[in-house]
Amino acid sequence: MGKALVTIVLRLVVLLFALRLPFVQKYITDKALNIYSSKVQTPASLGGLYLDFRSKLVVRERYLENQESDTLVYLDRLNVSANVLGLLNNRLQIEDVSIYALTGTIQRDNEGKFNFQYILDAFSADAQPESSSEPMKIGVDHVGIYETRIAYLDSYEGIDLEARIGDLEVSTDKFDLEESIISVDYLLLQDSRAYLRMFKAAKGTEEATSDNKGESGSEPFQIDGNFAELQRVKFRMDDQTGGMSISSEVDNLQVEIDSLDINAQVYLARKINMENPFVSLEFISNNADSVSASSEDVGEPIQLTAGAAEINLNKGKFRLWDHSKEESPGFDPAHMWFDELSLRTEQVRYENENVFARIAQVTGTDLRNRKRLSEFSGELAYTDSVTFAKGLKATFENTHIESNINVTYTVKDELA
Repeated sequence: MGKALVTIVLRLVVLLFALRLPFVQKYITDKALNIYSSKVQTPASLGGLYLDFRSKLVVRERYLENQESDTLVYLDRLNVSANVLGLLNNRLQIEDVSIYALTGTIQRDNEGKFNFQYILDAFSADAQPESSSEPMKIGVDHVGIYETRIAYLDSYEGIDLEARIGDLEVSTDKFDLEESIISVDYLLLQDSRAYLRMFKAAKGTEEATSDNKGESGSEPFQIDGNFAELQRVKFRMDDQTGGMSISSEVDNLQVEIDSLDINAQVYLARKINMENPFVSLEFISNNADSVSASSEDVGEPIQLTAGAAEINLNKGKFRLWDHSKEESPGFDPAHMWFDELSLRTEQVRYENENVFARIAQVTGTDLRNRKRLSEFSGELAYTDSVTFAKGLKATFENTHIESNINVTYTVKDELA
């Protein structure tokens, strides 16, 4: 047993040494490209790959072209550091994955076909039958993504996402592919921006029901986290199905995560701190002459739960504009535009278009009426059956308001 182990280790050392030799690297690169090109019949290139003595795999200048002669994926450099000796125990522990200058586009057409499906089809004939041996356990400690541009364009589901990532650092507590669990200990995102557009899906209701049934037998990933920080990040979302647009920028955002379930669309935080944020919410009328999508493009509302037990905001800007309602003089909750905002909330929750907020204190400048808001507090709610403001206090310069408001209705449209 000892002799066999020494033999395996020596062979591994020889392999690591060989992979550092230029002619071996060129041979492996050419061989890999020839196999890929012969199968897929689309252009590809690889600047080089090697494995150094620190067990770091380096891939340089990887390029794949799709069947329309456009760039499918370009990768300037990929570094992977791992404990290769763990392979002797059927475990691969990846200590670090660093991705530099990745550009990629994933598209899904109206029939539900992805633009990389031809690659999967080309290699499907060579797929090996499932082995009865125990699968290898894979762990990942850290992932870094730098100077990356990605796009996910899905007309079948009605989702377009485009993102530019400056720096993204992710450290994990647990990464278990076998149990489908990813637990993120710390996430840092810097100098990035993203745009999300949701629109009427090409698939019909029957197809959506069929898809959900088909997925019920598979085990979705469980993803949770502890702490996230964003620095100099911009985000915009246009929801054409619900007639809502959100734009946001933030210099610094820190989130202590309470509950995170991406599969169930649950995003809850214990505490959120924000510095110099800008948030704009616009609600668009669905009338024919509105700037929003036409009525035939409106689908089901988003099923989402999000909120925080505590929010602290400093030096913020906030704009809320409901285009379906006429603007009123004075303070108008459907048309607000504030600068120099400071905010402290004790509870905020959004659940399937129902909103509840317990606001401890808000101060700022009302740009629309050119007045200073020196106090605003109270409990606010907007649900399917009631809208209320309890213990509402608001002070604009020489005007002070204290009120309790309660409005009940059968459907929200009665408020229009």
